[in-house]
Parts: sequence; C-alpha cells; structure tokens
Amino acid sequence: MKSLFLQMAKEKIDKGIQPGQFSEGISNVVLYIDAVDHETRQWQGVYVSDMRHGDAPLTIVAKTGSLAAQPENMLISLTLTDGTLHRASKDITQTIRFDRYQVNLPIKTPTEIGGTSVTEVGKNGLNQKQLLEQVATHGPKSPLGLSMLIEYHTRMALPAGGFILTILGLPLAMLARPGRRPLGVPLGLLLFVIYYILFTAGRTIAESGHLPVAAGIWLSNVLIALFTIMLTRQVAREITPLFLARLSDTALALLARLPGIKTGGKRP
Repeated sequence: MKSLFLQMAKEKIDKGIQPGQFSEGISNVVLYIDAVDHETRQWQGVYVSDMRHGDAPLTIVAKTGSLAAQPENMLISLTLTDGTLHRASKDITQTIRFDRYQVNLPIKTPTEIGGTSVTEVGKNGLNQKQLLEQVATHGPKSPLGLSMLIEYHTRMALPAGGFILTILGLPLAMLARPGRRPLGVPLGLLLFVIYYILFTAGRTIAESGHLPVAAGIWLSNVLIALFTIMLTRQVAREITPLFLARLSDTALALLARLPGIKTGGKRP
C-alpha cells in the first residue's frame, strides 16, 4: 500500500505540474518548468525553490529534470541536469554549477483513512487462526476478545445456516402437490425470517455475556436443523403437519400487506 501510495503521489506531481505555472504541491518546495517532453515526460527549463532548510533556502535552475520514485525509501527523487545551485545564508551567498544534481523529496503516507489508523487491522482483515490468537491474547471475557470470538463463530455459523436452509427447501417443495395449497414459498420466506431473528437474538445474548458465544451463535442453526429433520420425516410419510398450514396462512397474510405482492390466486 505504501508503494502504491508513493507511485500515485509521483504521478500526481508529475502530471500536476504544468508548463509556465508555479507549483506548490510539495510542502516548502516550489517548482516551475518551461516545457514538458510528452514522450519522455522530461522537464525543460526547471526552476526549484527549496525552503525546507529554514534560514538557508536553495534556489536551483537546471536545463532539464525528471521525477523518479524510490519505494524502499519512501522518497521521490527530482533529478536535475546542467544547472546551477544558489544558496544564501545571512550575508553569505554561494553558487555551484553541476552536471547532475538530485533532490530527494520525502513523502509521508497517510496515518489514517476514514478515521481509522492504516496500521490497525480490524477483525474483518484477520483469518480464523488469527482471530483465535487474538482471543487467547486478550481473553474471551474482554470486549475485544469477545468480539473476535463472536466473529470466529459467525463466519462458520452463517454458511452452515445457509446450507441447512437449502436442505429445508426440499421438503417444502415436496409439499406442493396437486390438490394441496402451495405452502413452500410462503413457508420458505417465513422460516428464513425466523432464522434471521433467532440468529440475531442469539448473537445479541452472546454479546451481552448471558450465554456462551458458541451456544448463542449456533442456536438458530440447531433449531432449524431439528425442524428440517422433523419436516423431512413427515413429508417422507406423506403427512402435512397442521401447524405448517397455519404458518403458511400467517406468511400469506404478512405478504399480502406488502406493496406490489399478490397472494390471492388459486391453483386450477
């Protein structure tokens, strides 16, 4: 990220400096160029005022110049050729002619992005092993350790819950037979909502510390898995539980209140 930032800074400086204009994009450094070779991006007629040295400012005039990035040192190098360097300190002035002169411009990387330190790695940037290491370091009872442990179980519980709901779709689909009300779609939507409510409630209880994290996060999966096993056995026996019809009526009533959804059709 630092290398990318440095390259972007270099390109911004390189492209942002326009011929015939003074540029103050670099702190305490003023650049001026007469022209730019569009093929080589080399500057022609370069003027540099370097005021980073306080009481001893530097004024450099060169025939040509170019920029280069040094990612390993986090520097942008301004290479000047065939010019003169003028230094003034109180009553003493100094003029030096050079064939090649290099000015290093240090670039500071941002310490924060969106209010968050760039050196801070949140739980979303950690893998499962690193999450457990954080739990062991800070303790499962600490706020940070508890948050890491919840994230660890959530990453496994949600995919498992999605798999269980997929399996649940099979017996729900088998309920749609000729002469029977289509229960699968409304029941599927209702059970998905119930799963989400159970998962959110279990996670909230786990965060409050009133229930072990594993129990709180996996509670919804266990309940839906037991329901899936029970429903699969009932459907295999060609039995439609009465409470499913009632749940379907509840789901249809809820869907009917939503705008743009029609649920009043009958099967031929």
